[in-house]
This record gives sequence, structure tokens and C-alpha cells, in this order.
Amino acid sequence: MMGAINIEYLISVPKELKMKTRELLKISAGALLLSALVACSSKPKNYTALPANTDPSAAIEATKLDLQQARASQVDVLSPESYDNAKEAYDDALKAREKNRSNEKILERVAVANAYLRTANEKAQISRNAFDPLLEARKAAVEAKADSLAQKTFRKADRQMADLTSRAEEGDLTRVEKRRGELLGLYKQARIEALTEGLTAPARRNTEKTVKEGAKRYAPRTLASVQGAIDELIGELRHNGDITDAMREQGLRIEKASDRLLALTRSSKHLAGQDSENVAAELEKRDNAVEDLRMRTTAQQQVLNRGAAALERTTRELAEADKAAEPQKAYEQIRSQFSPGEADVLMDGNKIVVRMKALNFASSKSDIAPEQFGLLKKLGDGIKSVGASKVIVEGHTDAVGAAALNKDLSERRAQAVEKYLTANSEIPGNQVEAVGYGYSKPISDNKSKSGRAQNRRIDVILEL
Repeated sequence: MMGAINIEYLISVPKELKMKTRELLKISAGALLLSALVACSSKPKNYTALPANTDPSAAIEATKLDLQQARASQVDVLSPESYDNAKEAYDDALKAREKNRSNEKILERVAVANAYLRTANEKAQISRNAFDPLLEARKAAVEAKADSLAQKTFRKADRQMADLTSRAEEGDLTRVEKRRGELLGLYKQARIEALTEGLTAPARRNTEKTVKEGAKRYAPRTLASVQGAIDELIGELRHNGDITDAMREQGLRIEKASDRLLALTRSSKHLAGQDSENVAAELEKRDNAVEDLRMRTTAQQQVLNRGAAALERTTRELAEADKAAEPQKAYEQIRSQFSPGEADVLMDGNKIVVRMKALNFASSKSDIAPEQFGLLKKLGDGIKSVGASKVIVEGHTDAVGAAALNKDLSERRAQAVEKYLTANSEIPGNQVEAVGYGYSKPISDNKSKSGRAQNRRIDVILEL
């Protein structure tokens, strides 16, 4: 089974992929009203109430993270109806909190969202094997801009995808299996059409323009050469299945050839009605103009070359100076994010250490309290602003208790911060690492209360 595909670099999934096909056959207004009332009052079969003493804000935040993880795994595509129901219940919980509704009401909507999300994950798991190749094919088509360059074929494929996801949710995987090959071919066709359009469109538009201006009469050999080159490039693309660097270079050469074709057509058309002496005089005039232009261009190029060499030296020197100043600039940028009571920001060579003084955990716990989210958002914004290439979240404890327990606790706290940053600050997970050191790296005396408080900390190391 393929791992979760990050949906963020895909375009927004079309609305029809998130809708189940329904046939509405002359239902009376009274029946519609009754159906709506029943739907509003009913709960999912797998509904499980949350404990009455649950913190509503913490429950909402946990469901938010679960929804984000589900979307990253394309559950919204593989089980759209159940996912949408979960999202709707989650939004209801947010509105209830904004309107200061009772905790019971907020927790009830969160529990409904959790139930629908469990159902969505279960259905997605069942159909993922069948849909993974299709999702990959669709992703490749989107990356080739098939949604804009091959709209007809791409939209046809998306309509079929919507129908298959609906059938998969209903358990009709046999139909999915039968039609999967056809749909896979459609997405591949859309991708090839888009690649062809992107590679040859400028040259084809130029060629069509020259035909309208009389290229078949005034420049037939050049026209045939350009059209043949375009057809050959399209054939090579379809055979190869992808664009190579050589094909891109050939596409540019053909585009330039089509520009020359247009100029040649207009020139030939202009000279067609003149006698031979006038044509010869016109050609001599043009040759002289070209030679004069060549000489002036050569002189200008020499001046430009000298200026370019000086500019390159200056640019290199400025770049070296900027690179040397980058760590200090990043340090100042990060330090400006926090007040003295929130964090200490330190320089360690080319690394920046952010000591989160105001980030506290309950005794022996690793859960991040909602009131700490604002501080972590500042941290995430600071990390993004300096473009850190690597982020190491270090957890540290005081020396009270067994070493193994403290090391485990420090690791869990560091992982909690890592999870928050990757989920809420758009920081790639492969750039963040969580490490727990227990009480092996104290910064103060463990014999005093204040010293132990300083040792219980989260340090975030930014590598530039």
C-alpha cells in the first residue's frame, strides 16, 4: 500500500469529486422537510460521546489535526461524503464555541465529527488500493497543467473519478476495478495533451498565422519544414511519454523557426510584385543595413562585456558579504518575535538557539495547553521568516526522578512541539527533528527550585 500523498502541492480537488451521485425523483416538500429534521437530530452509528470534563478547545484542536491528517492522506477524495460530514460537524463546533454555547453542545458536535471521520478513514482504507494508481495519474496530469491545457479530457476523467469514488463508498469495488483502466488511460491522455500543448503551442500559433498571411504561396518549403518539425516533436513526445531537456530545446528552435517563417512570408509577399532590378537593389540595401548593424553590435558587445565583468565582480563581493551577514540578520529577526519573558534567543556559530522560557507543561505531561498555541505560532512564524534548513526540537527535564522516565518525558514533549509546528506552521516534516535529553544537559543547578525550573525547558535549534 502506498504511503499518504501530500495533497498540498495538488490543485483544489473539484467539487464533483466530493459529491455522491444522487437521483432526486419528485420528492414532495413535506418529505424533504421530514428528511431534513431526521438528519439534524440523528447521529452516526459509531458515535461515542466525549467525557463531560473534556476541554472543548483541546478537543476542537485535536479534531482539527485529525482532519488535516485525513486530508493529507486524501481521505476527502476517497471518502468525500463522510469526510464532508466530519468537516461540517467540526465547523459547527467552532461556531458553537464562538457563540459561547454550552460545553455539552460543543463536545457533542466534536464527537459527531470524530465519528464521521472514523467512518471516512475506514472507507478510504478499503478503497485506497484501488484508487492509489488513479490518484498518482491525476497528480501527474495536474502537474502538467492538464486542468487548463487539456480541459475537455481532464474534466471527463474527473467526472468518472467522482462516479467511482461514489461507488467505492457504497462498497461497489467490482465496478471500480472494471473501470479503473479506462480512467487511468484518460488521465494519462490528458497529461500528454497538456504537455503537447505547452511544448508546441507558440510554434503552432505562429504557423497558423503565416498560413493566413499566404505562407503556402510565398514560403511553401519553409512552411512544410516547420510543420514537419512540429509533427515530429509531437510524435516523439507521445512515444516517450514525457518531455526531455532535448525536446524543450527543440521546441524553442521550432518556435524561432516559425518566427523566421512569418518574417520570410511577409518579405516574399512584399517583393513578389517587383521587377528583378528592384529586388536586387532591395536585397543589397538590406545586406548593407545588416552589416552596419553587425558592426555596431560588435562594438556595443565589447563595451557590455567589460561592464558585465565588473558587475559580476561586484555582485560576487556583495553576495559574499550578504552570506556572511545572514546568521546575524536571522538572529535579529527571530529575537524580534519574542518578548524577554517568552524566550531567550542565542547564537551558536551559524546556529540559532531559541530557549522557550514561557512554554510550560503540566507535571509529568507532554500535552500542549491551548493557551500555549500563540507562543508556538510565533516560533513557527520566526522559523519560516529566516528559512531554516533544519529545525531540532530539544526536550530537557530537571533531575527529579529516574533517568529513563525523564528521557522519555523529554522526548514526548519535544515530539509534541514538532507535531504542532509541522501541522500548523507549514514547515515540512522532513526538516524537523525531535530529541529528548532528559536531565543530561542542565543549564542550572538542580538543587534549587529555580534551577530545576530553568532546566525544564524546550530548546529549538535552527540551522541556517
